[in-house]
Amino acid sequence: MKQTSGDAGKRAQGLVNLVVSRYFPEYQARIAGVVYDPKEPAISVDVKETKAGGKTTQSATIKVGKTYIDGIPRTTCVRASKNWDTCW
Repeated sequence: MKQTSGDAGKRAQGLVNLVVSRYFPEYQARIAGVVYDPKEPAISVDVKETKAGGKTTQSATIKVGKTYIDGIPRTTCVRASKNWDTCW
């Protein structure tokens, strides 16, 4: 069953936050933002490098598409997060 209710941008943000915090917590500080683009086929990442004071840092903007978020049912999100409220 597909989940299509709720604001798509908020669902995209919630899914990305859930995946990154659960499986890639060491990268949380490097996420510059999450963007919902209904034309994006799935999910993509735009990595930018910034140089300051002789140090190079990277940040990522994650672009999430309609097909990706609509294909993940709320119950899957709830099982992963263990919190119904965090899943749109």
